[in-house]
Amino acid sequence: TCLGCKESCSGFQPHSWRKACELCGCSTVNHAPGSNAEDDQRMGRLLADSPCSHLTAKVKGGGGLRMYKRNRMIVTNP
Repeated sequence: TCLGCKESCSGFQPHSWRKACELCGCSTVNHAPGSNAEDDQRMGRLLADSPCSHLTAKVKGGGGLRMYKRNRMIVTNP
């Protein structure tokens, strides 16, 4: 969430070339960090169709959602 504009921003969405949020325009400093799970899901979406897709895994019971693997064990469907 954004500490500057509070309700109007649902979470930091990075702009493609600016160090600002695409949703509200505030800087990265104004945004509280997300949880590790949120970050891993966001990284999973970004890496899913890239040459680095081996760094992601489909989460069991996640409806096909891909998650960044980090350094942890993830239960997946065979």
